[in-house]
Amino acid sequence: MFRFFESIAILDNTPRNLYFHQLRVNKTFKYFYPGFEPFHLEYIIFNNQVNKYSKAKLKFSYNETSYKINIIQYVAKVFNTFHLITDNSIEYKFKFIDRSLLDNHLKSYPINDQIMIIKNNLITDTQYSNLVFFDGYRWLTPKNPLLPGTMRASLLADWKIHEEIIELEHFANFHSFKLINAMNTLEESYEYPMDKIQVQKKH
Repeated sequence: MFRFFESIAILDNTPRNLYFHQLRVNKTFKYFYPGFEPFHLEYIIFNNQVNKYSKAKLKFSYNETSYKINIIQYVAKVFNTFHLITDNSIEYKFKFIDRSLLDNHLKSYPINDQIMIIKNNLITDTQYSNLVFFDGYRWLTPKNPLLPGTMRASLLADWKIHEEIIELEHFANFHSFKLINAMNTLEESYEYPMDKIQVQKKH
């Protein structure tokens, strides 16, 4: 049974941000499988028939000794509404296949809606993506995400986004926000107005 996974964007048969995906796999192995050698993503991906799509999502599922690759065409999704929920106990520091801690929060909302998670009074992530907020000058991302994503790491390294402590009261300073993840760069991501965020739902 596979315990972890990586979602990797494949653009015209070329994987994107593979360096940051490999760092996360290495970190996962170091923490959970210290006696095993991490998989070498570049070797594995380039030695497998990749795909026929111009943009595809490669899901690399793995445990300490085996892996599986699944490739599908990627189509970006735009959400209708974002619901603020508070969960101070939620933990998702590694990319587990079991996402029930996140998925359970979304069950009470329409299929085209998304959640935005507050932990210890700080804005963190949505269910599947890191967040960036535009203040008119810079794109800011929460300093304490649930899971620091590969696209987030890449954009921070390129100084395209900047880390900030973001609380609910800071929303008045922002013009818009985006969702970034392995499949969507800052430029590719849809820009939402702040009024797409609903008031907080208590749990």
